[in-house]
Amino acid sequence: MIQTTIEKTAEIRHELRKRGIGNRQVSVKSRSAMYDTVIEIVIKDLKISRDMVEEIAGKHEHIDRDERTGEYLQGGNTFIHISFDYDILQAAIKDMLPEAQSIYDRRNNPKDWSSFRVYTDNKYEIFYYPDDELITLFRVAEVDELEAAILKIYAVPQLEKIQSCIASNAQEIASAMVYFKNQYINQ
Repeated sequence: MIQTTIEKTAEIRHELRKRGIGNRQVSVKSRSAMYDTVIEIVIKDLKISRDMVEEIAGKHEHIDRDERTGEYLQGGNTFIHISFDYDILQAAIKDMLPEAQSIYDRRNNPKDWSSFRVYTDNKYEIFYYPDDELITLFRVAEVDELEAAILKIYAVPQLEKIQSCIASNAQEIASAMVYFKNQYINQ
């Protein structure tokens, strides 16, 4: 069954509501773009999982492509665009900036040239790599008691890399930290 744009946006809103997310937390709007449709979703609450919103909205994306070249075919497509509310994101980054500046300032410390931990808890760790200008989020792997005892002796946690971001200045470090903390750590 072919759905209209209004039906698609209503269904996305309904799915979000079923998961306890209202229109004050996530905005869903649609507009025409020539012969195609764009559904714009703006996440206003940074703690709302972008992956979850993408999973819900992705079911409604439809893009026709040329079989040979992979180019978009014009007309009848429904594009989904998901973003965070700019003002809310910038306010969170501004709040994180002092911590990010102190992390960035540590890059000149000879002990910290290769990498250093900037955040840790039972489930996640964040490392900054000044030489590579990267900040990386790791998940602490779950291990059984014997493995945990061995790892504790050698002080080597089992880490699973989740995501890295370029972080060549304090602003980029703050941006990555806000994203990591709201999309993974505080979930």
